[in-house]
Amino acid sequence: MKSEYFQIIFLTILYNLIYLCALIFATGHEIGVKFDGNQLPAYILVCMTFFISFISLRIKSIQKRKLMVKIIGVLIILYLALFFSGHLSTNEAMFYFVIPIFGMPIFIFMFIAHYLSFEE
Repeated sequence: MKSEYFQIIFLTILYNLIYLCALIFATGHEIGVKFDGNQLPAYILVCMTFFISFISLRIKSIQKRKLMVKIIGVLIILYLALFFSGHLSTNEAMFYFVIPIFGMPIFIFMFIAHYLSFEE
């Protein structure tokens, strides 16, 4: 159970890094990080998920760990909803990250479902 929990956290942090790179590349050539109205909610979501992921590494209680895993699942659903809503301004460079953006949540949700299905 403990290793599955850390796998979820590791995959979530990796997913955050990929999403952050996709946001940076979506702003355009040699522009870097752009905090306009379209990208700002995604950057806030990335910061929140990083914060929750790193805080959840310190949690020892199983009930609190399960709560954190549920919160991470909701945040990943928000990532996908934000991407599908068309609210993000994108260019062709962001589409290099489409497969990881849609593929990694499948594995994260498989680990989440397996972790939450067992009682301790």
